[in-house]
Amino acid sequence: MRFNTTILKKMIRALILLTYSQLVFGSVGSPSINYRTKFGQCPAKTTGDLAIELVTKFEEKRSLAELKKYIIDQKLKERYYLSSYNVEYNPLDKKLTLDFNCPEIIAKVQVFKNDGSELYNAILVDTGEIIDPNYEVFLRQENKIDSTLPFLSLDYQNIKDVSIKRVAEYLVSASQDIRGKISEIILDKNENLTLIISNKKNAVSVFMGKRDWEEKSQKLSKTLSYFEGKDKLPSIIKFTSSKKIVVKFSHNL
Repeated sequence: MRFNTTILKKMIRALILLTYSQLVFGSVGSPSINYRTKFGQCPAKTTGDLAIELVTKFEEKRSLAELKKYIIDQKLKERYYLSSYNVEYNPLDKKLTLDFNCPEIIAKVQVFKNDGSELYNAILVDTGEIIDPNYEVFLRQENKIDSTLPFLSLDYQNIKDVSIKRVAEYLVSASQDIRGKISEIILDKNENLTLIISNKKNAVSVFMGKRDWEEKSQKLSKTLSYFEGKDKLPSIIKFTSSKKIVVKFSHNL
């Protein structure tokens, strides 16, 4: 005997809301079928909706192959902001396991036209992908992020997957000390990277060039620490190589 679909959805929704993003065990469709979900750092609201959709779909044919095909065909990984997922069914204990993971947001993205007008905005995540900005809204609603995110400004002619991935890799590899100070990241059409480092008193423009960003970041951290110790930050830091920098203060400009 199978439950009415509406009742099934209400049961799952209630369990998800009660347990939020923890492991969930429940009975669905038939008292002999159990499911287990793990949301990781995903938004409970969207991932809960996904769990309902998948469990309901699985109840139709009880076929894991059909369920996996459905996930791909319906592009559910993209629609529900997943970085990875694992769906398994153990016929011995009749348990459907849904394991979801979602990416970390590392920057807000602003794409501009040549005339400086904004074309659109999005979110950059640690996998190097640009996704729907609503993802940030869902995470903030659930207090899964509370920090201020830096802005990544891109020229629309320079929206290349490889370029954006390089920026993401740099931000992920950068120390928390550096990442916490970055307010804006600019990647120009020639793929030169500029960072705007901000604190309560100053804003520092850091010209990183086209390459060796990770190595330069170590030098940058030491340079900032040195000048912060003197309570006097430069207005410009320009890398002429991975090891050499030019520092300018506002009165020298």
